[in-house]
Amino acid sequence: MAQGVDIIVRELPTTEEVIRFASAHGLSVEELVFNGGEEYLPVFAVRPHCTVNPPYVVFAEVSQGEGKVWWRGEVLKWKGWSYFA
Repeated sequence: MAQGVDIIVRELPTTEEVIRFASAHGLSVEELVFNGGEEYLPVFAVRPHCTVNPPYVVFAEVSQGEGKVWWRGEVLKWKGWSYFA
């Protein structure tokens, strides 16, 4: 997603509807959010103290790193297709 930085996901960017769906079908919310489909939603960076209003949510932060994405202290494993390789 970026070079020279890591993305640290602090909160799942999802809705209560997705959480209820996962629960009703015995699915992992994390798996649905990170690997559940081909949705393309805008992701953009704002300065740390900017106000963000719905429907936008702050769900991650950036830190010095090697281009990894972290969730709950672990690097997320890449799954899927490489469309732009």
